[in-house]
Amino acid sequence: MKKNGKILVMTGCTLVMGILLTMPVIAEPMHEKKGSHHGDMSGKTEGHKKKSSKSHLFSKHWAKTLDDQQKIDVDTMHLELVKQQNIYKAELKLREAELNGLVVEDKTDLKKIKAKIAAVVALKEQLMLARFVHIAEMRARLNAEQRISYDMGVLKRDPKKH
Repeated sequence: MKKNGKILVMTGCTLVMGILLTMPVIAEPMHEKKGSHHGDMSGKTEGHKKKSSKSHLFSKHWAKTLDDQQKIDVDTMHLELVKQQNIYKAELKLREAELNGLVVEDKTDLKKIKAKIAAVVALKEQLMLARFVHIAEMRARLNAEQRISYDMGVLKRDPKKH
């Protein structure tokens, strides 16, 4: 039983750290990051720019065309999403550690294991829901031209990363 107690204390600390990491922070806006690859030629001269055969609508130009209010909205939305995801991920680690503790007990209780698995699945569902709600909110903030570029980026993403 002591072993399970240590696991719970360690995972409880992980949960507390996840919550602390989501406390309000002063975030540097995405569009003002120094050393960013957006528009940075990394010492290349203008004459050596690589020309793309794709339409500009299929590049990630949407972020470069945001007006000041859109930049504030997007940065705020991203910050809120990350804070929310950090809480869900910390809870998920705690539930998974508890599940591991249940599996290694001398008398395995399948009802408790099933309930814990249901809690893990529910947290994963909340993570996915938060991500897709965020995508829908992002689309609502963009104009028609920006939305085309943004949608192409969403459709090209690895499904595992949603």
